[in-house]
Amino acid sequence: MNYKPLISILLSTYNGHKYITESIDSVMYQSYKNFELIIINDCSDDQVGEIIQNYTQKDPRIVSIKNKKNLWLTRSLNKAIKVAKWDYIARIDDDDIWTNPNKLRNQVNFMEKNPDYWVCGTSKINIDATWKTLTTTQIRETDSEIRKKLLQSNQFVHSSVVIRKSTLDLVWWYYNNDFNGAEDYELWLRIWRVAQLHNITTPDVAYRILPSSISQKNVIKQESLTIQALCKNRSFYNGFYTAILLRVGYLVLRVFKIKK
Repeated sequence: MNYKPLISILLSTYNGHKYITESIDSVMYQSYKNFELIIINDCSDDQVGEIIQNYTQKDPRIVSIKNKKNLWLTRSLNKAIKVAKWDYIARIDDDDIWTNPNKLRNQVNFMEKNPDYWVCGTSKINIDATWKTLTTTQIRETDSEIRKKLLQSNQFVHSSVVIRKSTLDLVWWYYNNDFNGAEDYELWLRIWRVAQLHNITTPDVAYRILPSSISQKNVIKQESLTIQALCKNRSFYNGFYTAILLRVGYLVLRVFKIKK
């Protein structure tokens, strides 16, 4: 590429001192260097502030913002997007790791060659607290494959995505604050109305599965919000009723499993 677009990477953390160093290091080790890393400290009361300060003193590409009160993930991400300066938005969570140093480079190359695509993610490996690989999630690659399955299940790893920043102005706001916990899925449904989507199939993200993680603690709330997101977008997609039946069935199974 003659023109090298820049990326704004968003990382929001709340008491994430245990794993955030690995997350930040995986960003800094990327072969693609044209980025800023915006870290939102969501009013943490652990040592994460000191960790972030150490990084900001070493690298001017890191922008540190501390919330005066706990805003939760979705509002913190929207706050970071308002600060973001560059052409693309990338995401990473404070307990996940980018395992491929060429991840960003590969995604930017794809996006620059394919202007009709507005989101590009990757596959992932699922790990536990000790880095033990639990499973590999192979994400569907092409736009047509993603469209066949997106109503039934989220087809993007949030910590993997690169999004055109201009996209967010065209799909009616950024993340929806009413969908905290399923904010990414609700956004993909909006973007899907107007653009094509893609995944690179290499597992470039290590997704840490912990008992304390948002997805594990609030699975019922997350599924409920997912169903609400589907209902909100029902007039735009075929297969809505099949997807709702599958989602409600999954929710009932999870409730039964938790009560059991």
